[in-house]
Amino acid sequence: MIVRRSLIGLAALAAAGGAYAQAPVERGSYLVNTIGACSNCHTPRIAGQGAAPNLELRLSGGTQTFNEPFFTVKGTNITPDRDTGIGAWSDDDIKRALTQGVRPNGVPLAMVMPSNFLKVLTARDLDAIVAYLRSVPPVRNEVQAPNYKAPMPAPAYPGAEQPMTDDALADPVKLGFYLSSLAHCMACHSRTSEAVPADFAGAFGKGGREFKGPFGVSTRTSAVPASTI
Repeated sequence: MIVRRSLIGLAALAAAGGAYAQAPVERGSYLVNTIGACSNCHTPRIAGQGAAPNLELRLSGGTQTFNEPFFTVKGTNITPDRDTGIGAWSDDDIKRALTQGVRPNGVPLAMVMPSNFLKVLTARDLDAIVAYLRSVPPVRNEVQAPNYKAPMPAPAYPGAEQPMTDDALADPVKLGFYLSSLAHCMACHSRTSEAVPADFAGAFGKGGREFKGPFGVSTRTSAVPASTI
């Protein structure tokens, strides 16, 4: 058992070390385009092809409208276009949007943006995401302005209230928590709708949240093994 745990620890350490052997833009691309799933909201879909993303217009603004009790928004243009994207934002502006959920002018982002999970980003990964977003080809695409209807609750995700350190990622459990936070798994698996603020302390087993789109309707399952519910 000791040997097995040591091997797991070494594997996690190697994974974390390998990640940081990547160039910042390469690392940022991985975080944005895979584990972060940013294109789900920020990349338009190809007409007539269901939910297929139009990667030629990657991150230039989403197709789906989130019409919820607290807001009506679309995924914004986060390419470096200066007029319709984030090209005029400073690095610090981008970091605040990611981890604090506010625009440069101080207006909060809709809580569909998982900033309460992204607070856990290591300083190096946060820099890598900014570097990657700066490298994306700018696309001029003006997305409809958000409509905020009421104050938006954004409860903190327990354990993700502050940045994780690089050293912590050597622990396989902490690495798993870090990745699941960046993937914001519990944003869907701890609530039934945007109308119901997430209850991370007690709602892991609820599931039942519905998502409607060109693919039809999908329902999120419980994130807790059935034997524990």
